Amino acid sequence: MSNMTYQIHKCCLYLCFFFFFQRLIAELNKEQDAFIAGKNNEKGEAVAPWIGAPNEDALREECLALSTDRRNFVRAPPPGVEFDWDFEAVQPMAQATLALDPNLENMRFELVPKVISEENFWRNYFYRVSLLRQSHELNAMASQAESNPNQSTGSIDHPQA
Repeated sequence: MSNMTYQIHKCCLYLCFFFFFQRLIAELNKEQDAFIAGKNNEKGEAVAPWIGAPNEDALREECLALSTDRRNFVRAPPPGVEFDWDFEAVQPMAQATLALDPNLENMRFELVPKVISEENFWRNYFYRVSLLRQSHELNAMASQAESNPNQSTGSIDHPQA
């Protein structure tokens, strides 16, 4: 019976972490968008989407790898997926990313407008970038929760095995 209780407790903790991380990621994404918009308005400077992310170097490499596969640009996000998208708002970020990624520039030249519109090109790209960012943010939060479990769970007692 104690093993079953432990499994239920473990499952509850997992669900708590999952919903906590979902809410936290949504908040982080909003804050990042506001930060980037503020930076763009302040100085007119645009930043690449990996700037300021957890594990920035690894995310940069993954984002740069996106531009080597044509499918990342011609496949739309799956139906039913909520992806907040504002073409005008991401234009400065798109330009900054183009300046740092020659493969992205080549892919854009190859596909726009012959295969896909400019707006859909960037929507598909930034959808995939957002998935990568979320993955890195979740991993960073999970690592932080593992290194400091008492802080993230609050007053939940851990069972002794």
